[in-house]
Amino acid sequence: ITKNKLKNIIFFFIIIFFFLEFVYPKLFKFDIKVYRYWGDRPVSFFPNSNLRAISSNYDTKFKTNSLGFNDYEVNNEIDILILGDSFVEGIQIDRNYHFSEVIKKNFTNLKINKMGMSGYGNAQFFLNYIYFYEKYNPKIIIIINASNDVTDNFCDINNKNCSSFDNLLKIKSTKM
Repeated sequence: ITKNKLKNIIFFFIIIFFFLEFVYPKLFKFDIKVYRYWGDRPVSFFPNSNLRAISSNYDTKFKTNSLGFNDYEVNNEIDILILGDSFVEGIQIDRNYHFSEVIKKNFTNLKINKMGMSGYGNAQFFLNYIYFYEKYNPKIIIIINASNDVTDNFCDINNKNCSSFDNLLKIKSTKM
């Protein structure tokens, strides 16, 4: 291969990389998040994965821990466990600016982990609480509720099919 051909090949790959990394995500909308369904607890991202979240408001890259959450690895017992939905998930911002990181910086002696996923409701928070309480023995559990968390309890998190609030009000108890 001549020197000019090698330069052209390298230049070609640089252009392709630039296009795929910066231009393509801005021009085309696509879902880049990779979820995993667990048989005994709610959905999370694939564990130990480098992922990218893109919307018209943000473009962030993040790495999931071995549990599939956007946080650092959970080691042994933790002091504070934070449960929630997209506010706790925090893929919209750099991890260093998340509220849990601010707490960690101010209280360096505490082990804090967050477990949140977009679309979670109180039922999923409770499932994660049951699943992780004995395993990590948190001393404090903080649950971050948003206004949509109650109705998210009635959604199928795998396909986002939700009952409307009006339909939920029509449900009547029956005697068995």
